[in-house]
Amino acid sequence: MSEFSYSKQIKLESLIAGGKWRFILLHGVLGWGISTAFVISLIDHFLLNTQLINSFTQALLIYPVAGLLFGLIMWAMIKNEYRKMFAELSE
Repeated sequence: MSEFSYSKQIKLESLIAGGKWRFILLHGVLGWGISTAFVISLIDHFLLNTQLINSFTQALLIYPVAGLLFGLIMWAMIKNEYRKMFAELSE
């Protein structure tokens, strides 16, 4: 196994060991959802002249829910990549 594959395996194992819902919360809802809500509200504020607090409030209703979906999809991709890695090793 190459050093790259080994380090990738370690990273995937640590993500999986943390658990599905922890991953989804940290990487999907907080990491993607909240940060995207903040960026979108700033863009709305400066380009569309909306009030920042109203724009951010609306974005906080939408993007964390989308982050939940994003986290679920990313979790499935990580699990699939991990399975593929060990399928290649067993061949």
